[in-house]
Amino acid sequence: MNPIDAQLVDIARDFIAQAVRLNTDYERAQNSLELDRVLAPQNLSEPAGTAQSLETLTRFEAITQSHQDMFKQLGLRLGARIAHLVAALESQERLARQAELMNSINELITGQAAFYTNRARWVEAARAICVLINAHRATSTFGEEGVRFAEADTLDRFEALLETIEQTHRTEVIALEQRVATIARSLDVLRQGM
Repeated sequence: MNPIDAQLVDIARDFIAQAVRLNTDYERAQNSLELDRVLAPQNLSEPAGTAQSLETLTRFEAITQSHQDMFKQLGLRLGARIAHLVAALESQERLARQAELMNSINELITGQAAFYTNRARWVEAARAICVLINAHRATSTFGEEGVRFAEADTLDRFEALLETIEQTHRTEVIALEQRVATIARSLDVLRQGM
């Protein structure tokens, strides 16, 4: 393996290790919020519980924004390190490498952007559910199976928001499967480069 390839492998390894740490920290912070309780009937049935759910959503947005900012900085550092290495290559090889590396970086950026967009959609729908319940609390009843709204159009809106929640979950599961496959391919490339 030539020195440039060896350095690219080291950069990729370093990037993967830092990305894994960032994601682990994000997951830990997210888990501490107990997001599964945000839309739990026992939370939404009382004004104080709904207020707590809204506060949790605000904290989750802040954690997600912080993660996004850190991942952006990591991506910028990765791009700068790669650009420095590629600049040392002969012009023909440099163009081929730049195109190859830019495709990989763009795939990464696109995947992360979709992740954050999906998280924002989930928060927006969860917040809208809390606001809807607060707005219709006086005419709604809460029981074992959840909330019952007096107005059909309110129920329709509630069900549409729940569908958005489900859709974001399905999207995230698919994206996670794709991310795992991409990481596996990257690790194979790194192993071959050893």
